[in-house]
Amino acid sequence: MEIRDFHHKTARQIVRSHGAIAVEGLRVANRVRNPALAKSISDAGWNQFLTLLSAKAEEAGLLVVVVNPAGTSQECSGCGRTVPKDLSVRWHSCPYEDCGLSLQRDHNAALTILTRAGLARAVAVAPAAESHRL
Repeated sequence: MEIRDFHHKTARQIVRSHGAIAVEGLRVANRVRNPALAKSISDAGWNQFLTLLSAKAEEAGLLVVVVNPAGTSQECSGCGRTVPKDLSVRWHSCPYEDCGLSLQRDHNAALTILTRAGLARAVAVAPAAESHRL
């Protein structure tokens, strides 16, 4: 499958299945300068995909929120405190006793992005709203 076709199909699927979309405002040009990331990011056409996703969401009347990407994987989505970790650490474990959140690093970052976008409550409420329609 051609990458542009894949982008269209994936963007359409995301727009159809979500009421709002939150993304990190990544500076792709800066990331492409990093030799370890350049080929993967360029091959994926990340900017092209985000532009397409935003256009499809706008056409559908969906909210797209771009958040500051700084520290999304270091911030605990449970308590908001910074929990430093190397990129090689794939599990988030909040060391603070009053929180103690433990989950996959990318899941934690996704929840942080939703919170920064002001969408965390909407996502948390959605499953309950769905169950009442059954």
